[in-house]
Amino acid sequence: MKYCKKILLAVVIIVVLITILLNAIRCSSLPENLDINDENITNIVIRNGTTGDIFIIEDENRVNDIIDEINNMDLKKVRKLENYSGWLIILDFNSKYGDIIYRLELKNSGIVYKGHFYSNGSEISLLGYFEDIFLFFP
Repeated sequence: MKYCKKILLAVVIIVVLITILLNAIRCSSLPENLDINDENITNIVIRNGTTGDIFIIEDENRVNDIIDEINNMDLKKVRKLENYSGWLIILDFNSKYGDIIYRLELKNSGIVYKGHFYSNGSEISLLGYFEDIFLFFP
């Protein structure tokens, strides 16, 4: 009888530990939203991967509008990228000292940040916006 209680206790402990482990894995794999939140951003450097052109936005209102636009897209972490190359547009969000606070790579269907792909399941509307900057501002 004592032996059965020990086995039952061991089984209960194992089930509880497995449940805790599975919940931890599930919670850690939930998509994280891409959220740009830093009051030290003073400019955005936009680089065109096709032409090599660079455009700098220093106007505080335009910088904040771009940050708001990205944050409002509800981009969620989809997957980690391995061995990827190429980008259409890179956005460097810089401090007044020139430090890069955020670097985002815009692709057709999402944004790459720190090696992870973020998407909201639709085409990224910002891509056309930034491509237009290079057309209208030499």
